[in-house]
Amino acid sequence: MPQRTTLVAIILSALVGFAGPSAHATDHKEGKSEKKETITEELLRTLHEEGQLSDEAYQKLEKRHRKERKRKGDRSSAGGPKDWEFRWDNGLRFSRNDGRHKFKIATQFQNDWALIDPDGGEGDSNSNGLESGTEFRRARVALSGKLYDRFGFNVKVDFSDGKAEFKGVWVSVEDLGPLGTLTIGQFKEPFSLEFQTSSKYITFMERGLPIALSPRRGTGFQFSNAPLDKRMTWTVAAVRQTDEVGAGFSGDDSYDVGARVTGLPFYNEDGSHYVHVGVSYVHQFRTGNETFRYRARPESHLADRLLDTYDEPKREIDENREDFQERENAVAPQRESRGQDLFGLELAYVAGPVSFQGEFTGSKLNEDREEGGAFLWGAYGMATVSLTGEHRVYKKKTGSFGRMEPRHNFNPQKGHWGAWEMAFRASYLDLDDNNVEGGVLRDITVGVNWYLNPNFRWMVNYVQSDLKGAGDTHIGQMRFQVDF
Repeated sequence: MPQRTTLVAIILSALVGFAGPSAHATDHKEGKSEKKETITEELLRTLHEEGQLSDEAYQKLEKRHRKERKRKGDRSSAGGPKDWEFRWDNGLRFSRNDGRHKFKIATQFQNDWALIDPDGGEGDSNSNGLESGTEFRRARVALSGKLYDRFGFNVKVDFSDGKAEFKGVWVSVEDLGPLGTLTIGQFKEPFSLEFQTSSKYITFMERGLPIALSPRRGTGFQFSNAPLDKRMTWTVAAVRQTDEVGAGFSGDDSYDVGARVTGLPFYNEDGSHYVHVGVSYVHQFRTGNETFRYRARPESHLADRLLDTYDEPKREIDENREDFQERENAVAPQRESRGQDLFGLELAYVAGPVSFQGEFTGSKLNEDREEGGAFLWGAYGMATVSLTGEHRVYKKKTGSFGRMEPRHNFNPQKGHWGAWEMAFRASYLDLDDNNVEGGVLRDITVGVNWYLNPNFRWMVNYVQSDLKGAGDTHIGQMRFQVDF
């Protein structure tokens, strides 16, 4: 069977270059077009349905055929009628046959369930202290594309909180020489490997504890490029902090400037073995009433926040009862700061089905207090192994991780069970220093991921969270995720 499949693949590879364009017919009557199945597409489909081609071989050959057809057939018709092609490629994609206009419609939803035992069962929720529930962690729709070869756009909106929130709304201009691509709008600030990796592709249900120190999305301007055959990326940005719909206007300064540089010291041809390194820096300017506040949950969005740099008022019982009541109801200020410096270090190593990843994040607060500033920091380290042989996919253009695709999609009739992955992570966050008393948290997380196909994933995580001076929280949670 392997020899027969190899022979079929060789024959089909030859057909890709010759049969594709010649077998493609278009009907332009009354302004409508209908693209018929090419000979190569019919052969591929038939062999796949008969079990002569695996899911992986079928997908690779089908993608190669599309590219070859576009290169030969579509270019030859560039001067003729402008037809549109619809296809599925981990999303609904539309492209014109001259290659100058492309669109993608995408969606993502994540339904989470959790069982939480706070402080060893001493919670107040019910008799045994257990808390349980569910939420839609994310529910997003997006439209992105490219116009006239080099003008890109993206509109992504999240509805999980019952209201519309922007999660990336921008336009871009590509091919600006050494300046690369200019992006204008709302986007992620250039910081952290986990932060830049989409929530669709992260290994665990939540990012590690140090994400609490990372900046968020802002609205501004960004230049980015991937030189040296995409063995390196650099990004510089200047943004203003804004609300959930990209609005921000006041007499106070709330601006960030930052940069991120990544590199691939080693990267093999098929992308299954590589080393990633990265460094990032962001300076945040703040004046007037603009302040900082860091908060963090255990690695579960359904859990309560355990860390907070908010200055709670001291409830000291005074002989004067009215004075005590005033203290109790007082509104405590957040951190009064002239700004802060954020920096991060990244390292990842992928060797086939095994990977290791770690980051260190630091925050230097420059405060207007006599006690001086504070240094807050966090770090995590994680390891993963694919039990079915897949490897983590790297996106060279952005210096982040991408979509993992099973070698064989879930199909019990053929004995295919998708891809299985196990992961372990230890993370740490210290929000205590000098006059800042936000707390210290340590998490151990174990996860199992089942990829039924490239667009459907079932995740199970167990989290043991240790809050310094307060005890442990145990969390069992799972997620059903669909994205394309």
